[in-house]
Amino acid sequence: MQQLFSFFLEHWLLSAAFLLLTGAYIMLESLQALPSVSNLELTRMANQDGALILDIRGTADFRQGHITGSRNLPYADLSTQMSSLDAYKDKPVVVVCMRGQTAVAAGHQLRQAGFSKVYKLAHGIHGWTQDQLPLIS
Repeated sequence: MQQLFSFFLEHWLLSAAFLLLTGAYIMLESLQALPSVSNLELTRMANQDGALILDIRGTADFRQGHITGSRNLPYADLSTQMSSLDAYKDKPVVVVCMRGQTAVAAGHQLRQAGFSKVYKLAHGIHGWTQDQLPLIS
């Protein structure tokens, strides 16, 4: 610990730059983060707010099981077929993928296209099934 403190004192300019860049990176990431919703919140949003549940998994995965009322638009087709979602630009859109990671990239695309209320399902379909919630085929 003493060596670390000595390093920071001896290289204060380098250390300050590192801390500044780290803070800027954390702030930028938090501003761009896609808010996530829980399984319970997704259900509430779909029932009360008319949210679109957008499942971006492949068609085969979607056919094996999906959340009731969800719409399938594979991530690979999102950029070319996004205009089919224009009716939801001012409504909540919850993006669903397998584990919640691809949904972030899709959510950013939707935001750039003018969708104002974009969320991702925390932990994706994997989390949904872990909580023993139903899927339909």
